[in-house]
Amino acid sequence: MAAQAEAGMSGLAEADFALCELPPMLRELVDVAGFAATVALAERFGGTEIVVPAREPGPEWIVWQCAGGEAAGKIWRRYQGLRVYIPKGDRALRCVRNRQIVEAYRGDATANRLAREFGLSSRRVSDILNNPDSGGAGDGRRRRDPRQLAMEI
Repeated sequence: MAAQAEAGMSGLAEADFALCELPPMLRELVDVAGFAATVALAERFGGTEIVVPAREPGPEWIVWQCAGGEAAGKIWRRYQGLRVYIPKGDRALRCVRNRQIVEAYRGDATANRLAREFGLSSRRVSDILNNPDSGGAGDGRRRRDPRQLAMEI
């Protein structure tokens, strides 16, 4: 999951989080460990507390297994010996994901490629792209693929 989220959710700006009202603790975790690790933690532990050990953990630590070694090390250094509440943040994370899908589509990404990267169906990606709340067109129009010939009469 972390690798998939990293591929699809990297490079977000602070403005994306502000628009989507990311809970403060998740915002802090993004600053500490990155967006992909935060997504993985929110999906696995959202709505519960994690215990950060006092001694440096290894691969047996559940956070290490969920978010990866590098992110787990950063979390340990920041919250060593504390209990940390992980908000669910599912609405905010979905909002951020949808905005990133729209932004990538405005570039050169196709709906099918985005569906694979984000683990969604191509129909769901089309719904996101056509939803004005996600920043999409909202008018049902699709971007013309420059590799296709125009079919105008």
